[in-house]
Parts: sequence; C-alpha cells; structure tokens
Amino acid sequence: MTIDRGALQHLTWQIAVAATVVADAASDVSVWGYNPELLEAVLADHYRAAGVAPLAAELFALATAGLDDAGWLRLAVITGMFACPQLRAVLPAVSQRMPVREQIEKAMVASAVALHAVDLGSLASSPVRAEELARRVAQGLGVSFEGETPAQSAARLTQIDYARLLAKVEDARASAEERMREQSAQCVVVHSYAPRSGMGVRPRISNRLARAGALVRTVLGVRSTVLPPYRGKPPGQLVEAARAWAEEQVAELLKRQEAEDSRVARWRRGAQ
Repeated sequence: MTIDRGALQHLTWQIAVAATVVADAASDVSVWGYNPELLEAVLADHYRAAGVAPLAAELFALATAGLDDAGWLRLAVITGMFACPQLRAVLPAVSQRMPVREQIEKAMVASAVALHAVDLGSLASSPVRAEELARRVAQGLGVSFEGETPAQSAARLTQIDYARLLAKVEDARASAEERMREQSAQCVVVHSYAPRSGMGVRPRISNRLARAGALVRTVLGVRSTVLPPYRGKPPGQLVEAARAWAEEQVAELLKRQEAEDSRVARWRRGAQ
C-alpha cells in the first residue's frame, strides 16, 4: 500500500480536545446506553464521513464478540469520539497503514477492555480518566498528540494507567496487612514459670494461663498465645492482667489499621 506522506501529517490530536470529547460522550452514553446494531451503524457513518469504507457488519460483530455490557458502554464512548470532526480527521491517514478491522480490534475494542476498572461516571467526571481513554485509543491508532514526543505520550499513559494504580494500591494494602499479621505473631509467647512456693499452685496457674491465652487468641485472632511475662503476678490476677493487655494490643492494632486505611484511601483518591 502506498502511503501519502502528506496525509500522515494529520495523525495528531490535541489532548485537551480529545479528553473533553470523551467526557461528553460518556455523559451521553450514561443517559442513552447502547445498542450493538446501532453502534455499528453509527461507527460506519463516522468512517464514511471521513471518506473511508467502513467495516462490514458481520466483521464488526466478530471483532466485538468478547465484549461484556460494560465493555460495550466504553466502546460506545469511543465511537462517540469520532463524531468530533477534529478526531475523525485522522481516519484517512490511519487507514492507509492499518486496516479498518485492525483499528476497531486493536484500538477501540482493546481500549474498551483495558479500562475494565473505569466506569462511565469516572469517564464523564474525571479529566484524568477521560484522558486515559483518549490516549489509549490514540496509541492503538498510531496517533500522536500535539506538543508531545511518542516517548512522552507513552510515559504519560503509564503514569495515569488506572489498572496499574489500583494494583499498586492493592499491593500496598496487602503488604500492610501482612506486616500487621507479622507484628501480631511476633508478640511474646506465654511464659511458663515456676511458682515461688508450693507445687500445688502450678495446676491453678497453668489453668489461668490457658484461659488468658485463649482470651488473647480470640481477641487478636492469632494462632500463637500472646502474653507478656507476668512473673510475680498473683494467680488470681492473671486473667484480668491478660485481658487488659489484650485490650491495649487491640487498640494499638486498630489505630494502625485506621492509619493504613486512611493512607490507602488517599491513594485511591489520587488514582481517580
């Protein structure tokens, strides 16, 4: 296929325009929903308006066969992008080096699938999420953005990749939970000790220690029996001392968990 060099000069978008169009399209789709047959017809009209022969309906059905409802909604948003003349203007140049079916599969459907964690509300209300969708479609089509090198565009897409950010947040949360479990498990195991006098006291002490250990295991949810050394405590005070210590430990663990949850929440807000 002979490529028109002049046409390739039109393979650029303005990111502000593209992101705004995505947000507007998402708002429209959230109201009207989607219909696969109508969506195919609308996208075909966009190609015709650009002077490009559209994909046959049966081939469009094959290209979109794996989409779920949420994926179809995102594809409807992507289709809405090409209602904008400035964005649609790249289609002739793109079509000179990429078949229309490949455009739909590798740029449009692939982008709809890649943003599986992003709903219509986020696309409509979050400029960053709208930008991400626009950048994914542009990357799939081989379209660049004005004022950016390809490396800069790729770096920006990686930076705002919502799935990557979510994975990072979940990894941080899992790591924090693992640290919490390790801290709980590293507490001192019940100390056995000999009574100061009278061997007959040992069974009572052991019994109270067992009760205290069971209490702490129940409260803290750890397998090891967690108790500080209570050497010198009268047997009658062992359970109450263990209870007080357990409550202190739980309060500290809850305090740490609240701090960690707050940090994770800030991560999530920053990712949106």
